[in-house]
Amino acid sequence: MSDAMLRFYMPQVNKAITPFWKIPLEMNPSLEVLVEIKVTKIGIIQSFRIMQTSGNRLLDQAVRRIFRKLKSLPPLPKGYPGDFFE
Repeated sequence: MSDAMLRFYMPQVNKAITPFWKIPLEMNPSLEVLVEIKVTKIGIIQSFRIMQTSGNRLLDQAVRRIFRKLKSLPPLPKGYPGDFFE
């Protein structure tokens, strides 16, 4: 995906995920979880996997729950050349 497409698409992805993002108040805000997501051209999430855990079991579980609940993301930008994006 080109940089321009990514700049257009990522805010849409964040907006789709935000309603599901429930972090316990006691959670350290600097923790990060790296997730690989495979999305079809029409936005269906085919798969996801945690590439790097946060080291915090509760946060990692919360991230897994988000992607189990989320069945789709916004469609890939028009002009995206592939059938899916990872």
